[in-house]
Amino acid sequence: LAYQHYGEDFKVGYTALNQGHFDIAARHLERAHRDAPGPNSHIPLELATAYLNLNRPTEARELLETYQQQHPDALPAYQLLCEAYWAQGEFRRAIELLDGLPSDLSASLSAAVLRGDTLERAGRLEPARDHYRRFIETYGWETRLAHRLARVSRELGATEEALQLYQQIVENGRGCGARIAARIRHEYAELCFEDGTRDIALLEQYLTLAREIPARAALYYDRVAHIYARQGHDHEARRFRNLARQIEASTSGREQEDHAP
Repeated sequence: LAYQHYGEDFKVGYTALNQGHFDIAARHLERAHRDAPGPNSHIPLELATAYLNLNRPTEARELLETYQQQHPDALPAYQLLCEAYWAQGEFRRAIELLDGLPSDLSASLSAAVLRGDTLERAGRLEPARDHYRRFIETYGWETRLAHRLARVSRELGATEEALQLYQQIVENGRGCGARIAARIRHEYAELCFEDGTRDIALLEQYLTLAREIPARAALYYDRVAHIYARQGHDHEARRFRNLARQIEASTSGREQEDHAP
C-alpha cells in the first residue's frame, strides 16, 4: 500500500524490475530513493534487488544492512542480504545474520531454507544435512526441506537415506493427489538407476519423464534401453537405444547450425 505514494520514478522502476530490465529499474529506483529517503521507505528492498541482478552486491549490501536494522522483522531484507553475502563469499556473515533473527522468524520455513542454502553454498554439507534433519524432527514433515535433505544426503553418499526420503516425497504426493515436480522425479529415478534398480516401474517413470522433459529424452531412452536389456528384451532395447542416438544426433546438428558463422 505504501508503494502507491512513491511517485512516478518508483512506478517506472518497479515495473522495469519485474520485467527484468534491471538497468532501467536501478536508474529510476535510485531517483525514487533520493526523493523518498528515511527509515519508513521500503524502496531500498526494490533497489537492492535491482543491484543484485546487476551483480552489484556491495551497493545492495549497504542498502540492506541499513534497512534491516530499521526493520528487524522484515524477512525479505534477510533474504536479500543473504544473497548479497553469498555473492561476496561472506557465508559466515550470512549465518551470523540468521542467528540474530527474531524468534517468530527463526522458526519459519523461509528461515530454514535460507540457513540451509547458506550452508550448502559454503560447502558445509554435513551441517546442512543436520540442519534439515533437526527442522523436520522439530516441526514435522515438510516436502521442500525433505527434498533438500535427500539431495544433500545423496551428495554425501548416504544413498539409502536419500532413497527413503525421495520415496516418501513421491508417496506423500500420490497420497494427497499432488503433482510431484519433474525435477524431483528425475533425481529419484537417477538415484534408483545408480543404485541398480532395473524394474518396470522405473522404466515407466523414464518414459513419463521423456514426455515431460524432452530436452533430456535421449538420456531417458538410453536408461529405458538398459532396463529392457537387463530384462532380456533385446529388440526393445535396440529400439530405444536407436531413439536415443537419433535425438543426440539431431541435437548435435542443431547446435552446429546455431554456432555456424
